[in-house]
Amino acid sequence: MEMIGIKVIGYICLKFKLLYIAFALCVIAMTACRPEGSQAAVDMALRAAGDNRGELEAVLNHYAGDPDKLAAAEFLIANMPGHYSHADAALMERYHQQADSFITANPRISIFDLCDSIDAIAEDMGVTVTPLVSDCRIMTAEYLIDNIDCAFEQWRGNPWLRHLDFDRFCEYVLPYKVNDLQPLDDWRSDFRDVYARELAQLEYCDLYSGSPYRACMTLNEAYRRDIHPGPTVPGWISRVEDGRIIDERLPKTFRATYAANPDLKRLNSSGEFVPAFFRNVFQRDVTDEYVATSDVEIDCSDEEAAAAYLCVYGDNDWTAVDYAMISGGKAKFSKIGRNIVYLPVTYSQTGVKKALCEPFILGYDGTVNKLAPGEACVNACLDRKYPVFKYVWDYAKLVENGEFEASDIQSRCDEDSHHPDRPRRRGRDRCARHGAGAALLALYQPLARYIRQYGRTVVLCRGQR
Repeated sequence: MEMIGIKVIGYICLKFKLLYIAFALCVIAMTACRPEGSQAAVDMALRAAGDNRGELEAVLNHYAGDPDKLAAAEFLIANMPGHYSHADAALMERYHQQADSFITANPRISIFDLCDSIDAIAEDMGVTVTPLVSDCRIMTAEYLIDNIDCAFEQWRGNPWLRHLDFDRFCEYVLPYKVNDLQPLDDWRSDFRDVYARELAQLEYCDLYSGSPYRACMTLNEAYRRDIHPGPTVPGWISRVEDGRIIDERLPKTFRATYAANPDLKRLNSSGEFVPAFFRNVFQRDVTDEYVATSDVEIDCSDEEAAAAYLCVYGDNDWTAVDYAMISGGKAKFSKIGRNIVYLPVTYSQTGVKKALCEPFILGYDGTVNKLAPGEACVNACLDRKYPVFKYVWDYAKLVENGEFEASDIQSRCDEDSHHPDRPRRRGRDRCARHGAGAALLALYQPLARYIRQYGRTVVLCRGQR
């Protein structure tokens, strides 16, 4: 068994979340690698099972006369090492039930208070650190056989899954769990009829019947209507603050998988330092499914490292978003998002970054422009520190025709200055009101202690200088 800390801050009603993620993944998946289920990998998993080997062998024997289900069983068993469950399943079930009950009883609680409350429940129950056990050591033949039979029934009998070939079925429908540490319970049966009525109604429309996209949209809408939304982990890595995307350009994104990524396995077996994000081998690069991408080759002829990385700048540091094994003095990075500045680096054994060359901009047309330092001087004018994203634009519309107010006394600015019968104040407690821009703050800061801004009829900000 292995001891590991559980990050419970993102826990939101696990069982409902599983349905949403599982269905969404299976219907939007467009490409997949051939599942790795070779005999060598199966034999390795059987050895790793130890005393539980007989349970896994019973599954293989059960499907000896069914080639498709046998291949599916081999895929699950071959990739089972590396997937873990809680050793004390009963304790975690009580924790999930208590967390679910709290969420149900507090439907209007803010996401931040909810996360704090879930963390407090975890600490009270002693589940912040809990022993884990490999799935191949606890998996029963009955559970795995039931899961495989149910998955095939859904694949062959569901009109919204028929477009999936066997490889994609194995990766996105077949696995007995969606997330690691998920309880090994009968979740497929629990959710078989959830929102079945909404999905069944699509059959009456020729346009929507059998459409995976429409089925996914229908399920997502029902999910948002009935389930308290939880925090999500965005695919982009460049700049994230408190779960909110600040830099909306996409350098790289990876999709979670059940099968281990052989390239990431090689990277992690190199004996070198590997950034935390790439230590998870159960993911694959899907950047080209979302944005235009290009391949870039970097000269590494003077490097002895086995791998190189591309970094983007965000959160006051360069963060690795892609990797490439060095071969023949070259590192080829594939499927990189465009219109972004990258810095090629290697890592020392202690995790210190070393730049391989100058940073470069990968342009919209895929051209590489290096940002080499020079002696020439240019004049530059910066209009803004950050781009005008949508959330800035929404507030900017409210600022138009707004007013600034300033006062030495807080209570004066707490009152409704728009009341027609309220006299204008003069002297030290005067309220200054102007329909002008933010530059007026500098004018009134020496004269007043409290300043606030009205955006039409909404108070946008209030502060003490």
